[in-house]
Amino acid sequence: MKTQVIDLDLDYFNYFQRKPIGPKVWGRSNRHPNGVIPAVKLFLATLPRDVPCHFVVEHHHVLDCLPKGKTRRPIDRIGTWFHVDEHHDFYADPSEVKSGIDPDCGNYCWAVPTTMYKRFIWVTPPWSKMKNVHHGNRVQIRSWMKRHQRTFEVQSKWTWQKSRVGLVLVCLSPDFIYFRAEEVDEVIRMIGDHFNLKKVPVPRDREGRYYSRSSVSSWSLARRIPTIRPLRKSEKKKAVKKKAAKTRR
Repeated sequence: MKTQVIDLDLDYFNYFQRKPIGPKVWGRSNRHPNGVIPAVKLFLATLPRDVPCHFVVEHHHVLDCLPKGKTRRPIDRIGTWFHVDEHHDFYADPSEVKSGIDPDCGNYCWAVPTTMYKRFIWVTPPWSKMKNVHHGNRVQIRSWMKRHQRTFEVQSKWTWQKSRVGLVLVCLSPDFIYFRAEEVDEVIRMIGDHFNLKKVPVPRDREGRYYSRSSVSSWSLARRIPTIRPLRKSEKKKAVKKKAAKTRR
């Protein structure tokens, strides 16, 4: 039964860099010996390949990917929303979002339909101090969740179950990631290959690859040609058997 949604912002992986190239994040250099690419590879291994995945540029664009009206939901029943992000994205006041103000990347979580989750879990980077500072509105978040009979939790472990994930949402966040350009390109390719995506974010121009504070407009979604991956051993055996069966005929 599919009951879990994974909502990933790639700025989550800022803390997995071997050498920091961006600013210090809340007084701590964003450095970890694993590196971004191995961390993304481990992360993708926890997710099924055969579920719907939407890859967007800015995080509030995921709202357009959620089912509306009588559209069939990608999950079987209300379950858990895993918000894997450096920020909780419940900034501002919920009344502002509900009163018609367009959601942005910092407050869109107020606009996520509560019909999509019963538990909202903010998954922070393991070494991040973000979960302890600059989140004075956490009391407001919990009280709002309580009124809607929902719960808000914070954790740093990947506790979802692969078999229960029914929808994956991925956001590039070019204004907030501090990877090297070649790492960003590789991460986009890996995610596109894992879910066999037809569209992924691409920079419109060369300047878009340097991820400055004005880079969002330099990115858009574009069609991609899936990378042809090498056959696995099990697939090779099946191909050989299939070929042998054809020759016998």
